Order: sequence, then C-alpha cells, then structure tokens
Amino acid sequence: MTPDGTASDCFQYHLNSLDYEIISTSFFINSKKANISITIYEIDEAYGDWKYIDRMEIREVVENENIEIGNTFRNWIKSRLPNRMIKLEIKDLFSYKPLDSREVLNSAPHFEVTVFKPNQFIDGKSNCDGCCITPFYVNFTEIGWNDWILYPPGFWGNYCSGSCNEKSDDNYEIMKSLVTDQSLIPKPTCAPNYYGSIDIIIALSSVDIRRTRAHGMRALSCSCL
Repeated sequence: MTPDGTASDCFQYHLNSLDYEIISTSFFINSKKANISITIYEIDEAYGDWKYIDRMEIREVVENENIEIGNTFRNWIKSRLPNRMIKLEIKDLFSYKPLDSREVLNSAPHFEVTVFKPNQFIDGKSNCDGCCITPFYVNFTEIGWNDWILYPPGFWGNYCSGSCNEKSDDNYEIMKSLVTDQSLIPKPTCAPNYYGSIDIIIALSSVDIRRTRAHGMRALSCSCL
C-alpha cells in the first residue's frame, strides 16, 4: 500500500475495507541515510493533532527497514475512515537535528498487510475440497511462553489437512518423472507450501527487551507434496 500524496513529511493513504483477518501490518522505510531516528505519527486531518504510533532507529543503510503496526492498522480498518495521514519526524541520532524526508528516503513509505482467509463454511461444511488450510490459533499464555514473549499474545499458526490424489499437484508429477523406480516415491501428502513470519517482542532478561522476526511460523497455503 503506497501513499496517495505527500506534503511536508506527511503521507496520505487511502485504506480499502478488508473482509479477512489481519495477521500483521508492516510499515516499510527505504532510507539512504544511517544513524537516524524516525518517529511515526498519525495526523488528525480535522483538528491537526498528532497521535504517536511508534518509533524506530536506523543505524545502517538498509533497503527496507520495517516496523510492525498491526494493532494500529486493525483499529483504522474498524473505524471505517478511508483516509489516513502519516507524518514522519526524522532526526539525526547524535545531533538530534531534524532531517527532511526528501533527503533521507529513497521512496515513500509503504504498508505490507498480511491477511488470513479461512475456508468458508456453508451449512456446516467447508467449501474447500481435498487439501485445505485449517485455522489454528496459538495462545502464548496457554503454552506458558508469555513470560518471555511480550507481544503478540498469540498468532494464527494454522495447519493443513485433507486428502490428496496422485495427480493433484504439478510438482508431484515432475518429481515422478525424474525417478526411475516409481515405488520409491511416497504418495502426496497435504502440507504447507507457503509460510509466513511473525514479529515478536521478547524479554531475554529484565533489562534486555528485543524485537525480532520469526520466520516460517504460519502456514498460509497448502498443497499436495
């Protein structure tokens, strides 16, 4: 999601309604400078008030630095107000001197939104035949991990289930063509073929709090492999 317009370090975005569950929302910054801090605000277009969203530090030049603002984005969608104005306050980490976004950014910031679309059910039956993704929520409190994972409280890990036939997937057919002894090839199994990551805040100690990204934690789609 890219901005519809910009003005004085402000970026306006038009949000479309989403019928699916929002898993995560990352706000991406493409900076050409290092050792800067970026504070993100939402601007009330009616009254001009600044509402703090989050702050990030960029200590080396990277193509795409991002910060997770999933809760803020969910509230935006729920409010059903289509336009949002985002302001970036950029400063040098050492001198605290304000910097112009046009001198710092290679491109306008953008959002990347990950959603989960569960199988639809009609009269108690899923509309997905064969190999399907099944929603499954992992609650960190229930499994005793909330003492070191501070955020989020849980995530949709999901799993795959269902039946497969031998001609249900092109990859399986390609694999068969490469093996001389067909008996060595196991029958296709319903399994994840695309995974997603989650951003978490963890406590390594009482004074060491870190934000990190755990890859391959969420099954996003399934296939017969």
